Formats: sequence, structure tokens, C-alpha cells
Amino acid sequence: MKDRYLIKYEIFCQRKKFSLKDFLLKNATLSYTDIQNYFYNNKTQPPEEIQFDLLKEEIKKDNEVKQEVQKKKVTTKTNQSENKSKEEKKPTPRRRRKRKTNAN
Repeated sequence: MKDRYLIKYEIFCQRKKFSLKDFLLKNATLSYTDIQNYFYNNKTQPPEEIQFDLLKEEIKKDNEVKQEVQKKKVTTKTNQSENKSKEEKKPTPRRRRKRKTNAN
């Protein structure tokens, strides 16, 4: 395919405020050929395959870290809920509403 008439990838990203990382986060199953076709349909040069691979690896690492953090949160929440159930709940006084005044 002729690349002469295609918009450069960097210019496309600036003008459309496009982020390949965000795009890949939303569409995790896309391959590089799918990305190429998407950009060719938008009359834009696709990013380099190296850049695509680096972003895929970065996203994978971020997902692994998020999963570990979520596991830790779940264990701490269960511990906290057990502690809360053991403690008695103190009733809090009810808040009273302010009455509206008629300013005539």
C-alpha cells in the first residue's frame, strides 16, 4: 500500500488526541494486523510494530500488578470485615434538617 498520501501517525495522535495505549486497553484482543487495517481505513500510517509490542508488554505488566493489588485488597477487606463484625456498632445521633424560613 502506498504510504505517500497517508497522514503521519504522530500528527494523527496530536490532532485526534489518540492514545494507542488507551486504545489497546479497550481492545485487548487486537493484533498488529488489525491495528494496521484500522489505521489504513483512517488514512493514517500505522505505528511501528516494535512500538505496538512494547505497549502490549507494558499493558500486560500493568494488569498483573493490578491483579496482585486486588488480591491484597480482598484479603485486607475480609480481615477488616471480621474485625468490624466482632466490634459493636455504636449508634450515631440523627442529624436534624434545618427548616426553611420564609423571607418576605
